[in-house]
Parts: sequence; structure tokens; C-alpha cells
Amino acid sequence: ADQGQRLANDSELTTLANDLYGQSVAGAEHEDVAGNLDTEKASKYGFSSATVSGMSIFYVWGGVETSVDKAYARTFASVGTNWGSDGPRNLDPIVQAVCVGG
Repeated sequence: ADQGQRLANDSELTTLANDLYGQSVAGAEHEDVAGNLDTEKASKYGFSSATVSGMSIFYVWGGVETSVDKAYARTFASVGTNWGSDGPRNLDPIVQAVCVGG
């Protein structure tokens, strides 16, 4: 906040997902939306993915906390996306953050 930046809200993460999947991906909480993640574009944006159960995946924290150690996050997987309350917040390399604002 000192730099005029904050974590992205769900609307901004949905806009990012729309761009990375090339389609509208809005859905209800924890609703999986199928799509093909553009991993090259995600990499150009600075996101790194891990391979879990045979698919590329990463998570991006949102700015809304649900408890001391949990917050909303958007899942970006090679086969689709969803958003919902996740946690605990940790240093797992597939859990990332993006700051917006200015």
C-alpha cells in the first residue's frame, strides 16, 4: 500500500483469466470453468507453473482474506480455472501474487 499497490481483486483476476484462456471464464465460487491456459503468455507475464497430476497449474492470491491464514485465490490450470477461498497462505511456489494499482 505504501507504493500505491495492492493485491488484485476477483474482478481483476477474472480479467487476467479471460486473457490467459482467451474466453470468458467467470464462474461462481469454486465452479470449475474449462479452458486451455496459454502457458506461454502466463510465462511472459511472469507467472511460473508447476506440474501437478500431469497438468500445469498455479494460483494467484486475491486481496480478500477469509481468516488469518486464508484468502481468496484464482486457480490457473492447463485445463481450466476457478476461484474461491484457499489457504493457508504459504510459500509454495505455485501460489503467487500480483500487485495492481498505482
